[in-house]
Amino acid sequence: MRARRLDHQPPATFIAPPRHGMGAAQSVVRMRSPRADDLQQAAPLVRLVGRQGLAWVTNVPNGVNGDGHMTTRNDWTVDACAIAPEDHVLEIGCGRGVAVELVCAKLTTGKVVAIDRSAKMIALAEQRNRDAVASGKASFRTGEFQDAEFDGERYDKIFAVNVNVFWVRNPVTEMSVIRSLLNPGGVFFLGYEPPAGRVAEITERLLKNMADFKVSVVAGAPHLVGLKISI
Repeated sequence: MRARRLDHQPPATFIAPPRHGMGAAQSVVRMRSPRADDLQQAAPLVRLVGRQGLAWVTNVPNGVNGDGHMTTRNDWTVDACAIAPEDHVLEIGCGRGVAVELVCAKLTTGKVVAIDRSAKMIALAEQRNRDAVASGKASFRTGEFQDAEFDGERYDKIFAVNVNVFWVRNPVTEMSVIRSLLNPGGVFFLGYEPPAGRVAEITERLLKNMADFKVSVVAGAPHLVGLKISI
């Protein structure tokens, strides 16, 4: 299954931290779909977002949360999803189920489904979230995301944390599946904690691979990269 390339490519949207005197307002720079020269121009902005974006994303400076601990990629991504109590949520590549636990804390009537190709990770995730599994709030599946059967299920929020496929190559098949699973107005989120010194590089690769979609680039801390993708 392959996604059809859009004839019209909306511009990528780079959301920069507020300039001096702007308070909590966002400064938005619109560019055409990233080409080589675009990415070269975007790099300084990406680095700027990475250093200072937290001031307006979470109002907590330097990537430290209110308890004095570093903001983690799971915390940031789940917060960025703005989970509503009734949301139906899907996580791609759930690992040990840390983010699922954070999502469950925000749900009441909503549910979260998580998938991972590792049976070992799924077993650990189910154990970590055993109460949510028992209540039906959370469920887990083993397998490759692009090959999974979802039987007409739809989701309000889909997210992935540190899933390499979205930046190492053009994830045409994966994005086609995500498009089919999102409810109207639903949003896809990506969160990454790159190795030191690779924040700008990985952000640029992500923008290139997501050129067919409207993308907002935000950061929760200097060491994190976050994307909000409207499909």
